[in-house]
Amino acid sequence: MANRSRERRDKTRPRRTAPTLAEWLRTYIGGRLDVNESTRRNYRETERELLDFFGGETQIDRITATQAEGFYAWLRGTRKLANMSAALHCRRAKQFFAAANKRGIITQYPFAELRCPLGANSRPFYFVTRQEADAVLEVLPTAE
Repeated sequence: MANRSRERRDKTRPRRTAPTLAEWLRTYIGGRLDVNESTRRNYRETERELLDFFGGETQIDRITATQAEGFYAWLRGTRKLANMSAALHCRRAKQFFAAANKRGIITQYPFAELRCPLGANSRPFYFVTRQEADAVLEVLPTAE
């Protein structure tokens, strides 16, 4: 008898849905009171990239590993970010989704297998000579 009443109760409860990506990111970033303002700013930059790619109304549990790979490729290709910048956004995204997985909000962790290499940027550095710096400073309206 007890099992039947439990079954009836379960059928009457609304099925819990996962939050949207925008809701989850707002909750996660807002709840990180242990980080300084520059870290929070970095989180928000990654939040903007995730929302631009996935859309804010996408339910977080609908994001797949293939889409996670697409996010990293999009950062490098469409957004034209340097290796280091794309990797940092990727690592923060992994952090956001790992926290959702740990809290039971998602059961599949789409960023789990995604590699985010923190290699050096492939763009060569350019050394500015003293003469070049002086020439630039000469044409500026003020020292600031």
